[in-house]
Amino acid sequence: MPRPRQHRKLNNQPKFKGFKPIGIPAGKTNNIELLFDEYEVIRLLDYENLSQTQAAKEIGVSRPTLTRIYQSARRKIATALTEGLFIYFVASPHAYFVKKYFCHDCQSFFESEYENTPKECSFCHSKNIFEVKPEIHHQNRGHHGQQGNRSLYFGARNRMGNVGNCICSQCGESYQHIPGVPCMEMKCQKCGGVLVREGSSHHKQIIEKKNNNDKEHL
Repeated sequence: MPRPRQHRKLNNQPKFKGFKPIGIPAGKTNNIELLFDEYEVIRLLDYENLSQTQAAKEIGVSRPTLTRIYQSARRKIATALTEGLFIYFVASPHAYFVKKYFCHDCQSFFESEYENTPKECSFCHSKNIFEVKPEIHHQNRGHHGQQGNRSLYFGARNRMGNVGNCICSQCGESYQHIPGVPCMEMKCQKCGGVLVREGSSHHKQIIEKKNNNDKEHL
């Protein structure tokens, strides 16, 4: 009896329906369907340059399963490029999209299916939660297996990398930056002030203003 297929967890839904060969009318060629999980595996391995072990963990399947998905996706893409076929993205019966969230109170990450927006943390039930943006930086990608501890989740507005601290704009308290959660969407646990990214233009303005005030009181 064959084993049941593993469900695939997908974090990035394509923002378009597919691709078409330039110069060939739609009615003059056939279509080829690329499943969402096949698209995700191609994105993780060939675009984000993850190792197969990392990609398999990301979508929640075994490495042999990921290899089969990858081979199927590349064969379809090669066929479409060689024969001039339209590529359409279609839903996979064994895959589902998720969004990732971060709880500011218990400092935990949790996931929810794409269609459902959670109102509270699944661990501590706090309502102080933020969606972790799935925008991924793809600059300076290394070879397979050289990703280190780089997180897959970076907010679209985050252009300062994955390290550093968030600084309270009022009391100066420092907190470790959480990848994918903008500092300015978080509050200081000590005084309730808004946090800014250390070294950012906002942080430099705060330092400059403080130095000017100190000079005035001399």
